[in-house]
Amino acid sequence: MNNLTNLIILQCHNTYIVMDPITIAAVASAGAAVTGTAYTILKPGSTGAITVCNTSSREIIISTYDLGDNVQLKSYENKTIPPNDYSECFATEGIGRSSCNSFYVHIYDGSTSSCLTSSWGIKVSVGSVYNYNSGNTLQKKIPA
Repeated sequence: MNNLTNLIILQCHNTYIVMDPITIAAVASAGAAVTGTAYTILKPGSTGAITVCNTSSREIIISTYDLGDNVQLKSYENKTIPPNDYSECFATEGIGRSSCNSFYVHIYDGSTSSCLTSSWGIKVSVGSVYNYNSGNTLQKKIPA
């Protein structure tokens, strides 16, 4: 598996293409022309954190997703939080972002692994504390 820091953005005409170095070498050796010399090595974005307090009577799983993740195929992280416990949860705003103010989370039932949230999930604010009581939402506690 390639590390995200090895990906490169190539500018071809007015289009940006993301490739890893091996793919770039294969394209070049096949004789395809890459017009444009500007490229940037992608770096992971700065992380942000929230705290989730599970005040319910059941175990939950919090899955975090980068704010700029338009597909949400792979979570940034998954945290299992037992009843009456808490955990810090981390994500970023996306690759190359120098700061993180918010990201998305999904809540899963810890016993059935069924997703309790829908669509993109819940957009959370970095530095905040959230309570989970039940259902498909988080209640923001700090800062109010």
